[in-house]
Parts: sequence; C-alpha cells; structure tokens
Amino acid sequence: MNERALRILAPAFVLTLGVVLWDLIVRINGIPPYILPSPGLVLTTLIADWPILWSSLLATLRPSSKSAIPRGSPASISRAARPVSAVMRLWSSSIVATTRSASANSEEAAKASTTLESALLRE
Repeated sequence: MNERALRILAPAFVLTLGVVLWDLIVRINGIPPYILPSPGLVLTTLIADWPILWSSLLATLRPSSKSAIPRGSPASISRAARPVSAVMRLWSSSIVATTRSASANSEEAAKASTTLESALLRE
C-alpha cells in the first residue's frame, strides 16, 4: 500500500472504529440519550437542525471588521482557533438539541440538559 493511501485510510479507520465503539458502548450499556446520545441520533439531530446550526456557525466564523488585533498577540491566536471552536460548538449544540428531544418527558433529563447547556454557554 502506498504512503498516500495509508495517510488517508489510517485516520478514516480510526474515526470509524471510534464511532463504532461509541455506538456499541451506548447500546450495550443502555445509556439514555440525555447522558450520551448515540452517533446516529447526533447525526439525525444535526441534519434536522442544520439551518439553525449553519447560521450559528457562520456567525461564529465571520470576522469582525472593527477589530485591529496585532499578529502574534493572544487575541490573534484565539482568533486562529475560532474554526475549531465553532465546530465544537456546532457539535455540542446538536448534542444539547438531541438531549432535549430525547428526554422531553423526564424531569431528571431536563435538569441534565439545562446543566449541560449552561456549562456550554459559559465557555
């Protein structure tokens, strides 16, 4: 196998293995979706809520025209990390939305979802 194919297939294999293990752990242990949603449920919610999540992602990635931040400053380094932060917010928003829809009848689940959401908003 050539090196280029290995550089593509190895990470894809590890990602696939991680998602399969995540799904197995959720199914075998019967973990409620408000604690840890399955990958399929996260993907379904991501697709269902895509218009809202996409507009939020664009707002996060949009640079501010008013800021004049010198290169190399901590703020410019923070700005360089924005895309990663935006992707993490997009993913965590889909989990929060999943927990809300999966646990509509559970008071304990509602408390867990509120706690998770407030923790995410503090960041």
